[in-house]
Amino acid sequence: MDLPKGLKHRRRKADGKTEIVGTNIRGDEYVARVCEHSHEPDDRDLKILDVGSPEKRDANAFIKFYRDERENAKKEWTESMDAEYTDAAEKVIHAGFHLHESKVGYSRRYARAFERIKW
Repeated sequence: MDLPKGLKHRRRKADGKTEIVGTNIRGDEYVARVCEHSHEPDDRDLKILDVGSPEKRDANAFIKFYRDERENAKKEWTESMDAEYTDAAEKVIHAGFHLHESKVGYSRRYARAFERIKW
């Protein structure tokens, strides 16, 4: 991946993650981004750098990017819960199909037997 002008990447010794490093006006290095994985920067890292770039500040693009990130994360979380929801629903349905084993309910036979009881 090609980094924006003025940025370079290096690997941290502590955990092996990649840092994207820039130089400020005084010549001091700063870490612009730490990649979420230990490999080279990916498209998402470059998009975050582009959205947060001081030269290209655009509030609408910034808000849209993070709104999309939130919606995508919510969608992924919901889809990851599908298996758990299905398992729970199967247990409820299974219990419902076995009601004939239960003695709870109302029938005419039950009512007639109840009426025969002398209190």
